[in-house]
Amino acid sequence: MTFTREEKMYYDNEFKSMIDLTYAKCLEFFVNRLDDFKSYHETLFLGIPLTPEKMKMMMRLDEVTITSYCLQLDDCYELSFHDRMTLIKNNFPALYGLTWAGYGQDSSAYEYYATFLEVIKGKASTDDKYRPLACLAEQLLPSCSAIETNLVDLNEILPPEILRQESKITELNQETRKVREWCNPSGSAIGPDNNIILIFYKIILFGTEFSDRLDDPAKCGAIQDKYLWQLHRYVKTQFGKKSYALLHETAMIPLSIKSISNVLEEAGK
Repeated sequence: MTFTREEKMYYDNEFKSMIDLTYAKCLEFFVNRLDDFKSYHETLFLGIPLTPEKMKMMMRLDEVTITSYCLQLDDCYELSFHDRMTLIKNNFPALYGLTWAGYGQDSSAYEYYATFLEVIKGKASTDDKYRPLACLAEQLLPSCSAIETNLVDLNEILPPEILRQESKITELNQETRKVREWCNPSGSAIGPDNNIILIFYKIILFGTEFSDRLDDPAKCGAIQDKYLWQLHRYVKTQFGKKSYALLHETAMIPLSIKSISNVLEEAGK
């Protein structure tokens, strides 16, 4: 079976919804955290390394966003609340690792960030509580034309304690490169293949390789199998002769993500 046009449209819409959700959660997160927003900007544009505390802040922001995204997935409504939260808790490190690697140096991120600035301004025009954040953004941020040349690779701004460990950073960069090449098999200049990342998100989310009890592990496994087959169909349909090598790489990607997640977890301690 091929990956259908309707499925492609579904994932196009899902990605747009995920980006809109991310903007909304970032606004909620930073509206009363102006100092954190300033630190976030300085890290992304000036390359100032994160402290463990600021690393935790970035991780917390992504946790809020990823959790919100996962909870609104149709498949999650088929599971008990206990199972939803157990899956998110246990699989969040891998979801975070995939996000970090897949979008850590994505040219599309420049566009998303510029759009986020417009979202801040738009929100401030209708709600006074967002005006201080909009004013700060106006003061701090370069023009949109400069964003592309200034945004740094996330691996370069980890806490100094991590950056000093040369062997660990070398491994992190190697595993990150594997993930980035895997999720951008066509070598597109505009960034990763969002369909690959979104489908793999679900494969990770519904994984049950942990010790915590689930009410219905068989249901979780069946959902994961559905997305494994969907990814197989997408890759075969989209990449033709490249699909065999890409599917082989896919089987190894969880190991790369695990390596990345371990470093990120250590960086937040």
